[in-house]
Amino acid sequence: MSRTAHLPKRPNITDVRRSLTPVSRRLLDATIAVASEEQRQIWLVGGAIRDSAMGFPVQNVDVSVDGAPAPLAESVARLVGGDVRRFPTFGTATVSVDHDEIDFAWLRTERYSRPAALPAVTPGATIEEDLARRDFSVNAI
Repeated sequence: MSRTAHLPKRPNITDVRRSLTPVSRRLLDATIAVASEEQRQIWLVGGAIRDSAMGFPVQNVDVSVDGAPAPLAESVARLVGGDVRRFPTFGTATVSVDHDEIDFAWLRTERYSRPAALPAVTPGATIEEDLARRDFSVNAI
């Protein structure tokens, strides 16, 4: 069945958690716990919201972060026994456990010098500015 055949519903964190693999659920729960302990603001964004709204299993978890993502990712990795990959040029970090991952991205804006170019990233955006840079095409929704 195609993804467009379902009418979307408004997902909540319970719906998203239910759609995750056990490892991804552990990654998200660890992220929420660490962010709370460190008094960091985080937002679940991207495909997890879309897929959960459509009733599909969530394949990837993306989290926007109110500051440098690497320290948060490192704390989460220590808690779950995962590996961290850092991408400082883009203000992102990824924690992997087995074959599951959670991606952390600094709230940011992006500029592109030309179509299909890598973005020039400016960290420190608001969540509204960060969401405005994201793909809200029919495919993303």
